[in-house]
Amino acid sequence: MLDAKPVKTPGKHLALMPTMPLALAVAAEWEWQEKGKPQLHTMPLMSLVAHALDQPRPREKVISHILNYVHTDTACCLYEEGALQRRQRKVFGPILDALHADLGWRFLQSSSIDGSPQTDELVESVRAWLQGLDSWNLAAVEQLTSTCKSFVIAAALVRGHVTPVAALAAARLEEDFQAEEWGRVEAGHDLDETDLSSRVMGPSLFVRLLSVR
Repeated sequence: MLDAKPVKTPGKHLALMPTMPLALAVAAEWEWQEKGKPQLHTMPLMSLVAHALDQPRPREKVISHILNYVHTDTACCLYEEGALQRRQRKVFGPILDALHADLGWRFLQSSSIDGSPQTDELVESVRAWLQGLDSWNLAAVEQLTSTCKSFVIAAALVRGHVTPVAALAAARLEEDFQAEEWGRVEAGHDLDETDLSSRVMGPSLFVRLLSVR
C-alpha cells in the first residue's frame, strides 16, 4: 500500500510481494519517486516485480530465451590465445567448477568462432532447473542472463557462488581487458558500466530479498 492505495504493475496486476523484506524495499523505491510521475527504469526491484507478474509469455518461452545463451555463453567462449584467454580461464574456471560441484553441470569451453556447443544432457539439466524456479526467481535469472550474456554467471550468482561485484567483473572481463590495453573512453565506458551495474545489482538484491522470510 502507498498513500493508502494498493500498488499495481503496468499490467494492472496487484503487486502482492512474496516476502515482507521485498515489499519494504519496493516501498522505499516508490518513496524516491516524484509524486504522480513514477519512472520504472529507476526502480529495479519494482521492474522485476512487474516482469514476474505481467509476464505475457508462457514460462517455456522465457526458459527457451534463457537457454539460447547456453551455446554462446560469455563464460564458455574463449579468446583464441594469449593474455585474455588466460584471464578468462582464471576467472571463469572456478565459476564453472562451482556449478559442476553444486548442480552437476559440466559446461564446455571453446575458442571456436562457432561458439561453445554444449551437450544435450547439459541443456536438459539446465532446462529442468529453470522449470523448478518460481516466476519471481525466473524473472531475475532471465534479466541477469541477458545482461551478462551468460547463464553461467547468472546461475552462479543466484546459487551464491559469486558475489554481485564478482559477477559484474566477470561480465565485463573482456571490456575491462581491452580498456587496459587500449585505454578507456571515459564517458562511454562509465555509462556502460553504470547501466550494467544497475542491471546486475538489482536482480541480485531481488533474489536475496525473496529468500528472507
